Order: sequence, then C-alpha cells, then structure tokens
Amino acid sequence: MLCELQHLVGHTRRVVSEFEFDSAAMTGPEARATVEAFVTLEKLAVAGKLLAAGRLDETGAWADGGHRDVEGFLAATAGVSVGAAR
Repeated sequence: MLCELQHLVGHTRRVVSEFEFDSAAMTGPEARATVEAFVTLEKLAVAGKLLAAGRLDETGAWADGGHRDVEGFLAATAGVSVGAAR
C-alpha cells in the first residue's frame, strides 16, 4: 500500500506541475471538474493522514526524529505550527 501511495504522490506532483503550463488552456467546465477532483483528493488525503497519524501515535515512531510528541512531528512534517497540527 505504501508503494502505491508514493506512486500516487509522484503522479499527482507531475499533474500539478503540468497545470502550471496548461491551466490557461482549460475550458471553464474542465477547470470546474479539475477543482472538484482536487477537492476530493484533498479530502481523501486528510482522511488518510488522520488514520496514519493515529497509528503513528500508537507506535511512538514519531519519536525517532527527536520530536517531543506526535503533534511536533506532524507540524514539522507539514511545515506548520504545532497548534495548527493539532
């Protein structure tokens, strides 16, 4: 599963990179459908992150990086404040 997820991340990165060049060529309906697809992808990513973060907290694997708690790990990984990671 992890390998598949990493492949999906790489593929999504390439798709987004292509949008930097091709977004002006999209029709209005294509832009709408694209936004809807990315909103769905975002919701799925948040759900997956929450599930994995729960297991991360249970195992204590977040401590391997020298973080004080799982929130600190999540904040550092996401590049946000600890408050935002909670």
